[in-house]
Amino acid sequence: MRIIEKCRYGVHGIPAFGLGAGTNLPRFNMPLEMGLYLGCKRYGGKSQRRKACLVLESDPYRYRASISDISGQDIHPHGGKAERASVKVRNWLASVSRPRPLPGGSEVVERYGRFVEYAPRLCKKL
Repeated sequence: MRIIEKCRYGVHGIPAFGLGAGTNLPRFNMPLEMGLYLGCKRYGGKSQRRKACLVLESDPYRYRASISDISGQDIHPHGGKAERASVKVRNWLASVSRPRPLPGGSEVVERYGRFVEYAPRLCKKL
């Protein structure tokens, strides 16, 4: 909750819920975190009301079946593609923050590809 309180920008994904192997229950951490973030933005003090939020979803209207009260938020579908989600986050950050020049979407995707390739080797070293 401290992280959510201090965070100016929130990127939230609406996951496809599956059942946990050991419990046969779904996990709801991500929707809870998004709810806390939106609650801070709506009901918090001046600094909380300045929060900006991006909500990602794999399919355009899938969320309506499980979390219909989120209607009114600007939901950004990414088709289940990490590259599309990365570009959406990059473009959103460029529009809501006052960044130094950000790399373009294709460069973000290229860097992500290098990270995915390199991460297992890095983890093995560590």
